[in-house]
Amino acid sequence: MNYIYALIDPRNSCVRYIGRTNDMWSRFRSHLDCESGKGKIEWLRELREENYVPIMKKIEEVETVEEAIDREKFWIRFFHQADELTGGVLTNISDCKKLKPIGVAGKPGRKRTNAEFMAQVEEFRRTGVSPWKRTATLYVKKKFNIE
Repeated sequence: MNYIYALIDPRNSCVRYIGRTNDMWSRFRSHLDCESGKGKIEWLRELREENYVPIMKKIEEVETVEEAIDREKFWIRFFHQADELTGGVLTNISDCKKLKPIGVAGKPGRKRTNAEFMAQVEEFRRTGVSPWKRTATLYVKKKFNIE
């Protein structure tokens, strides 16, 4: 089994890193000893100085490595676009520059504008019907205070 996960800042619950692994525990330990990824290292160093540890949350399970690579890219794009609206900072931002933006339907293609994303959020708030998968829905609910 392969897992897509998020590293979350315990101080403000912001998703700061998206990754993939087949062993959650060893990957978490390797993040704590991390020496690569400039933004991630700075963020982890800051947490250590304040006596915090990042939260690692599994957001999706897939069977194959190929699926994991594809879904990891999806979640990086998703959180990167959400960050543009909420002011968060995804530390694997350099990876986002290599990826096609998420289209309006959640697939690579034309970049969804902030207005389109906010229209989706408002429609979700009004109808209760989510255009996103479960994890993305939970994230949007929390970020935009939707009951």
